Amino acid sequence: MDLLANLAMGFGAATAPSVLMYCFAGCVLGMIASALPRVGPVAIIAMLLPVTYAVPPVSALVMLAGAYCGARFGSFFAGCVGVAVVAVIAPPLTELAFRFGPAEYFSLAIFGLACAVVFSSGSVIKSIAMGVLGLLLGAVGADPNSGVTRYSFDVPELNGGIGFVSLAMGMFAIGQTIANLSLPDEPRVAVNAATPAGWRRGGARFWPFIPMLALGIPLNAAMALVIGAMTIHRIQPGPQVMTSHPQVFWGVVVSLWIVVVMLAVLTLLLGGIRARLPAIPIRWLFPVIVLLCAIGIYSIRGSTFDVGMVAAFGFIGYLFIKLGCQPAPLLLGFVLGPAMEENLRSALSLAQGEWSVLLTRPISASLLGAAAALLAVVALPSIRAKRSETFVGD
Repeated sequence: MDLLANLAMGFGAATAPSVLMYCFAGCVLGMIASALPRVGPVAIIAMLLPVTYAVPPVSALVMLAGAYCGARFGSFFAGCVGVAVVAVIAPPLTELAFRFGPAEYFSLAIFGLACAVVFSSGSVIKSIAMGVLGLLLGAVGADPNSGVTRYSFDVPELNGGIGFVSLAMGMFAIGQTIANLSLPDEPRVAVNAATPAGWRRGGARFWPFIPMLALGIPLNAAMALVIGAMTIHRIQPGPQVMTSHPQVFWGVVVSLWIVVVMLAVLTLLLGGIRARLPAIPIRWLFPVIVLLCAIGIYSIRGSTFDVGMVAAFGFIGYLFIKLGCQPAPLLLGFVLGPAMEENLRSALSLAQGEWSVLLTRPISASLLGAAAALLAVVALPSIRAKRSETFVGD
């Protein structure tokens, strides 16, 4: 009965005219991004982040969800099943949220970073280093307890920390596009949803919504960007989101069904147009992407410094890619870093400085053990050779 009541609440939020408008826009942009050469969901979500500042949380998250699903849509039936799974497992996870304290949230963040390493491609050591670098970048700005400015190098604009949107747009929109310019043009073949491959892939398109919405653990770069959008609206990702922001959570869950229907219709209507988009040379897209990023970041605060930060992170992101360092773990470390620091301090304060609190609490110890197990397994040669590239995205 609670599930039906929650779905009814989510239906009311998801069917508001403004939410439907942003949902439609996200679906269209996602479908276009998936057809453009080497753009994909990560770049389009990064470019949409400035829009999230000006719209309510439900509209913002539904738009980003529509863009992600639109870029990865494979099968109508599999999409419906995936959303149903999210709705069914959410209530039990709500009960789990009441057992989480600062120690559990810190350990959950450690587990999330371990997942970032596992689901990124390339060297394990490089992935860990990128995650640690993200933690350090997240520490720039005022100390949450003392208010003392850290690592700002006397730059006034950094007193409030590095902007998440500047980092995300630079790394994933500008940096990735620059890297793609150096690659030879290749023909792109779309996967037909009616084929067996389309059905199999369709089932995998929605399952990262499950850990992201329910546990606050992104399993790819696009979900890390969505978590960043949630923090922009002061929504802390994790199990507590179902109790502290139920309308947002269930509104997004229900909207995913709407997204599936919209995409099924748009696939039929826009199939001919999408078939022509892969022929566009990426060198034509680069000036458009740069212009949209510059306008988007400037529209947030009217700051030319932010525009410069996007350019700087774009160049740094390009260097990371050329060095074989995937920027996704860095982004996750940057997003989770402040929450990790706050929860660790709170846990140690409640335990009077005893670090053993992280291991004496069952849920916290289980999460840390799972993180250690993931890192140990992925270090095995046989596993390392077959690592998934899910976190990297298209």
